[in-house]
Amino acid sequence: MTVITKNSNWLAQLKLKYKTTERKTLLSFRRHLGPLVVQKSFYPEKSVCHTYLIHPPGGIVGGDRIELDVELEKNSQVLITTPAATKFYLSKGPESKLIQNFTLANDACLEWLPQESIVFNGANINQQSNIYLAETSQLFFWEMVCLGRTASDEVFERGEYKQSIQIYREKKLIFIERNKLSSNQGLYEALIGFQGNPVFGTFIITPVKTTEYKLLLEEISGLTAEGKLFSYTLKGSELVCRFLGADIRHVQQLFRQVWSIIRPHVTNCTACEPRIWHT
Repeated sequence: MTVITKNSNWLAQLKLKYKTTERKTLLSFRRHLGPLVVQKSFYPEKSVCHTYLIHPPGGIVGGDRIELDVELEKNSQVLITTPAATKFYLSKGPESKLIQNFTLANDACLEWLPQESIVFNGANINQQSNIYLAETSQLFFWEMVCLGRTASDEVFERGEYKQSIQIYREKKLIFIERNKLSSNQGLYEALIGFQGNPVFGTFIITPVKTTEYKLLLEEISGLTAEGKLFSYTLKGSELVCRFLGADIRHVQQLFRQVWSIIRPHVTNCTACEPRIWHT
């Protein structure tokens, strides 16, 4: 992991490794520095290891650096989520960084299903996600973002939010997405592509076979998206779902529905929602 000098702001690092036994996947190694930890492993579906990431401060401020490294050995099955939204607070200038690296061995399955990220007005954020898949790795990966605190009628009208998602399979780049919203460039112009919507999300599932996708089209197309924009496409073996809207609850509902529809076809396991989502 990157070495941070003494002059840096608050640093939090968490490294997790998973391995599988005959009965279930185990969290075999964990090391943390600073306020980023995990609770004990949960097994609501016996073999799959459910992990909750905990960040006690409750948010990230200007100059903070959060680093997460997750490694899955062969045949590991892991679902990672968070008990609450990730909050990016107002910054007086320094950039905050959230760097997430995921490495999956063959036949490993990672379900990265965190709660939403809320970007406060005036925040300065650089959020990077890098996923490294082996030939037969399976991935469910979503990110849901709310610009401003919509529940308080706060609009994201100043600051900067940068987002990067890169997925590699066998060292070959198979998916890349980059967003940059900056008041220096004019947030009004930057938000034109979002049609004024403060909430957006991306959900990537891989691999999905073309035959499976055709069977799933009717179920997916039946999902309601009243008052919002919802799209899905199959590119190679990557199913990519996108959302634009004004209410974070809508993207949560839609992505969870997609997950419950697709999961049995990819993993042969029905969807088992973490209890933390309902508390």
